Amino acid sequence: MDPVAEAQNAPDFRFELFDTCVLKNSPSLVGIILRTYHDFNSHEPIADCLIIAQEGVPDGILQSFLASGIPPKGYVFIRFAKQEFGHSLLSERSIQLVSRTFAIGDSVKRNAGDSMIGTVVSIFDSYVLEPVCSTSHSSSYPRQKSFEFHTGFGDCNEACVPRLPDYLSHPLRHALLYDVPGDELKRADDFEPGDYVVERDYLGVVQDHDIDAVLYLKNGTVVMVENALELELVVPDFRQHLVALPELDDLRRPDVPAYQVGGKAFIPTDHLTRGQFVTTNHRNLRNGRWLVGEYDPACDAYGHVLDVRTKRAHIKWLCPNAYIPRNLGDRPPSALRPYDNLSSYSNPRDLRRTKGLTLLDRGQRPRSSDSKCSADVNTGQDLDAGDQVRFRDQSGAFVKYQGTGHGQYNRISKDVTFGFDMNEFIVFYSKQNVQVRWQDGSVAEQPSVMLQPYVMPEQELCPGDIISLKEDSIQVAVGKPETTATAFNEMLYLQGDYILRPQKVGVIQAVNARERLVRVRWFLQPTVSLIQQGNLLQRGAYFGPISDEIQDVSLYEVMAHAALMRKRRDIVILPPQHLPVHSILGVSQRLDSFDEEKFGSALLSWTTRPSGMDMHTYLRALAKPIAIRDLKDSSFSPADFHNTPDWVGEIVDLGLDGLLTVRLCGSPQCEEIRVPWERVLIIVDDEAAVEFPPGAPGSFVDEEFPDLEYLSEGSDISAMEETIEYDGGERMDNESGDEGWSTDADEMEIDAETRANNINNRMHVEATTPPSSNTPDTVLRERGLTEDESSQKQVETSSLTTKLQNSIPSSPPEQSSLPKAPSSSSSHPQLSSTITNLISLSKSQTEPPPSFLVLDTPPPPDQFHSADASSSSAPSASFLKRVHREHRILATSLPPTQIYIRTYESRLDLLRAVILGPPDTPYEFAPFLIDLYLPATYPAQPPIAHFHSWTSGLGRINPNLYEEGKICLSLLGTWPGRGIQGESDTWSEKANLLQVLLSLMGLVLVKRPFYNEAGFEGYEGEGAYQVESLLYSEKAYVLARGFVRFALVEGVRAVEDVLAWVYLVGSRIGGEKAEEREMEVDGDGDGDEGAAKGKAALLPERPGLEAQQRPELLGKLVERAKALMEYSSSCTEEERDELVDGMGRQNAEAFMRPLSQGAIVMLRRHLDVLEKAFLVGA
Repeated sequence: MDPVAEAQNAPDFRFELFDTCVLKNSPSLVGIILRTYHDFNSHEPIADCLIIAQEGVPDGILQSFLASGIPPKGYVFIRFAKQEFGHSLLSERSIQLVSRTFAIGDSVKRNAGDSMIGTVVSIFDSYVLEPVCSTSHSSSYPRQKSFEFHTGFGDCNEACVPRLPDYLSHPLRHALLYDVPGDELKRADDFEPGDYVVERDYLGVVQDHDIDAVLYLKNGTVVMVENALELELVVPDFRQHLVALPELDDLRRPDVPAYQVGGKAFIPTDHLTRGQFVTTNHRNLRNGRWLVGEYDPACDAYGHVLDVRTKRAHIKWLCPNAYIPRNLGDRPPSALRPYDNLSSYSNPRDLRRTKGLTLLDRGQRPRSSDSKCSADVNTGQDLDAGDQVRFRDQSGAFVKYQGTGHGQYNRISKDVTFGFDMNEFIVFYSKQNVQVRWQDGSVAEQPSVMLQPYVMPEQELCPGDIISLKEDSIQVAVGKPETTATAFNEMLYLQGDYILRPQKVGVIQAVNARERLVRVRWFLQPTVSLIQQGNLLQRGAYFGPISDEIQDVSLYEVMAHAALMRKRRDIVILPPQHLPVHSILGVSQRLDSFDEEKFGSALLSWTTRPSGMDMHTYLRALAKPIAIRDLKDSSFSPADFHNTPDWVGEIVDLGLDGLLTVRLCGSPQCEEIRVPWERVLIIVDDEAAVEFPPGAPGSFVDEEFPDLEYLSEGSDISAMEETIEYDGGERMDNESGDEGWSTDADEMEIDAETRANNINNRMHVEATTPPSSNTPDTVLRERGLTEDESSQKQVETSSLTTKLQNSIPSSPPEQSSLPKAPSSSSSHPQLSSTITNLISLSKSQTEPPPSFLVLDTPPPPDQFHSADASSSSAPSASFLKRVHREHRILATSLPPTQIYIRTYESRLDLLRAVILGPPDTPYEFAPFLIDLYLPATYPAQPPIAHFHSWTSGLGRINPNLYEEGKICLSLLGTWPGRGIQGESDTWSEKANLLQVLLSLMGLVLVKRPFYNEAGFEGYEGEGAYQVESLLYSEKAYVLARGFVRFALVEGVRAVEDVLAWVYLVGSRIGGEKAEEREMEVDGDGDGDEGAAKGKAALLPERPGLEAQQRPELLGKLVERAKALMEYSSSCTEEERDELVDGMGRQNAEAFMRPLSQGAIVMLRRHLDVLEKAFLVGA
């Protein structure tokens, strides 16, 4: 079966972004899909463009699309190959897939249900080409038309064999060239936006360009028009509905009406190409430069484009060659002319390229096999239908493509076309086979249409990636001695100025995607330091030789770092390959002093430079350790300098031996080299080539780039919108139908109680104690707050308040908002002093802690914003009044045993919340620590929330909860979400803190968190992305057990009473002793098994005591996790696809598959600590 037909008949087939397709009722009308219903990255308002209704679409659907830019389900938005055919919204039923293309480095899957992904490592593409021009007849008179555009190719004869698929046709099929390999072709245009160039040892990227265009008019004259922007395309009269036309600019319009040239309208051209039929105005012709003939006012102002050239390229200069001495003023100008004499030549043969300006040709391959490089990589040409190309070797192509039937190359002499080379072709369509390296290490080749693109927010690890082992990593604060090094601590590392030194670094050889195991080959003695939260590889890094040792480890034990994530097709800056010794000595000499601990090799967009350091000095500093090492290496022999850009290249392969294959695409020979990772000085990423991305800390902007602007901090935040429905289609916080939160205190409290009751009922919260009311109003009164007696509700302070405040350790506030580093015990099953103290506290507790409490101790050092001194001026009365109201709501309306809040008498603008993960979710029983800061303008502005992530560098535990502490929620103003029926879910003064907390518990900590990812919300009900969702849930489950371990072993200040009460075994209310409860487990009361089961198993609840019993979640967690591990280790292959709950049972509460081997390895490590804590505490 034809691969295209087989792919489109697959049950999980869907059209993807950039697929090439054709209209079924117009089989020559080929186009590219630009927008789909499921690709949320393409969902934005429609740009100014030509839209034609090539097929009938219901008016309501069309209008909805034009307003939102989102194709309805079952529709796609297509750009046709020829610009004058515009765009169209089409039903998927009306189009046929033609081809699908990938680039090397793309991730793919065989089908939606496969756990394993692969990486495209090589491409084999071929093209069907349409000639732009033909010679219809010869003539000795140069002014007489002797060639044709898109006509005059002759008809098929008896020797012609049909070579197009049944679903395609072409009016010039006899003239088409078939199955032309991509490596024989090159793009016809040069110096286009996005192209990389090198000039005077400086790398830059073309951001825009000005062009000159030459027209061939119907009277045989040739003119370079005055302004190429005044050339416009003719939209043919298709007898179809014209939906939208591009807005007209201020330029002068053509002098002839559209109908006179057989069209319906004129549009400005997006991309001018040779052979296009265009119109203009007489002024543009009259003021042009005439190459053949002279201006004739009687000649109509339309014709065909003979030539298009870039007359001025606007370039953003990125990086210099670090090994070449230079001054600050040596940077090339931002506008360059690629041709010396474009404005003055009379014969096209005399055109001269500007010397020293090199265009990086990323489509070429090395001319000869290099014995040093084992990788045979074809990067493909990245060409779409409608693109125009030339042969790299025209003479060879003329010989190769001859015959008696289809596909003859009729080469056109420049003498016929006034010296211009019109041997140019239009891509009709392409075919592509790809070579894929799968996660299991196998390599296979297959048609690209049989594969699905895999694009996920979190990158999957694949063979060739560099990772480190988490357990063997240490970190030290910048500027501190090595003796202060501690074990890896995620919160410190992600928020503070720390250096991470992984002790074990290796290359992934294979990944068992289903069992979440990775096979790693370790470097022998790497010296690797990571800074800037893993985004920079500190200068002087050395990976060294790689060992033969290969080890299988859990995927949850390894960390990937941005600074080590090289990708195929990355443009990289290297030490030059050919330099004399004196140049290397110049680099190795001492530089001016700078803080070398704060910079290193990275993505260019993440590069930070010390103040006053220019980019050249920065790169020389990076290159200095490499130059010194080269001079000491006896096998190193520098070559003679030659003037080619051999210091910039493109990564084409990631070796399993830890070496990169880099193609020096600016070199005339296009040679390839294999280099260790530390020789990459800078990676020039796409973000840096356009503008610097959000989050880049102090990305370089200095005298070299004074006009650059950064994006805002949160502009690329991806998270859920608050529109998720639960339990019968109703929101868990039941917002629909009410009038919002009133500013009146009584209404706020009544509404808050209603919301709390609703969420309690829907989440089946097992209450163990009624909500406490412990808000000391006296604290607020002392600060000058008074309220009307009719609206006051005095909240009595329990006698327990003083006891609990006294039980919480007090310490002076520290000027730090970071948690302490973990003790060495965090990696071993020995109990820490923290958990021992919690056990002692649990034994002394005779009453449940209040859900809300004001502490008389200062905020702990790790409290978000605690390091910021309180405002020197007293809080306003309105602020204190609002805080009072918030306290009263929290004291009466928090869901019992699910959310606990602490605030501070000395800092009423700070709050700390513990949210316990809801049962029957991956987060069950886990503590989620959220700090809230109320700005002085509260409630006009929303609170600022900070999440304490304890994932140990293994990624996010939830799409909305970031490792660095960011929380994405529309109610917090960190995500532009919309509510039910279009109602805004953004913050307003009617909203309050209880809403925020209920939203986090009910809308974030959900059963299937994967679908909280932006763009994936609508797929949960459709059953799409089930494999990805289940893998995400397993990861969240394992990480959540680690949250419990961290909270109990490392401790969380200000909520010790909560942790002791909800997790540990202690005294019972009413005098019930632990020993008596142990007896009940046995059932018959003889006590022979009660003690053991009472400590190691879940203590059963007795009717009538539910409101008095302690939650003892640690015992439940241990027992459930052990049962799940036991079932996961013994279940059959068929059972591994069934969903189970947290105890390995198949029931309505199931939310995950049986655990993978990698998950069991990590979970067992957590349980070793937690079970011992439970046994000792019990």
